[in-house]
Amino acid sequence: MKKASEKGQEAYIEKFYEVYGFGGVGIIVEVLTDKITRSVAAVRGVVKDCGGKLADPGSIMFKFTRARVVNVKVTDADREQLLAIALDAGADDIIEPPYA
Repeated sequence: MKKASEKGQEAYIEKFYEVYGFGGVGIIVEVLTDKITRSVAAVRGVVKDCGGKLADPGSIMFKFTRARVVNVKVTDADREQLLAIALDAGADDIIEPPYA
């Protein structure tokens, strides 16, 4: 992180690679890189070693919806307040996991 924040350093780029995994499973690989050619070579190498292949842009991405997950331990008193905050922030769904 220090290297990325120093003056004169290149900006990091968020890049998505679409992959057909083993058995034709669609996978989205998200990377943060300063060199796109190096990242695509690294992703291609790992995918090839695992029996997959890179897909054409747009061939898999349309099947996915981006979701973010936040795990928060709450008490009963905080539950209603947390629900209101999550809904105001644009949450689509709230799931209370079962605890043993």
